[in-house]
Amino acid sequence: MAEKFAHIDLHPDKVSNSQMGLVFEELIRKFAEISNETAGEHLTLREVIRLMVNLLFVEDDAVLSKPGVVRA
Repeated sequence: MAEKFAHIDLHPDKVSNSQMGLVFEELIRKFAEISNETAGEHLTLREVIRLMVNLLFVEDDAVLSKPGVVRA
């Protein structure tokens, strides 16, 4: 399934943050169905995701807070 994403342009100019969030949630749901997980068994709260992202990019905050900057 991952190779299908290799041919999709997921650049922030093409896919908004909210759209990418929906894609992420759908992928998690699909994989949960495949592995027979019950609802809520694989859940990461948005606040936890926000905290993880903030921790990952804490040293780059000054650079990444400027308009038009994207980190790949």
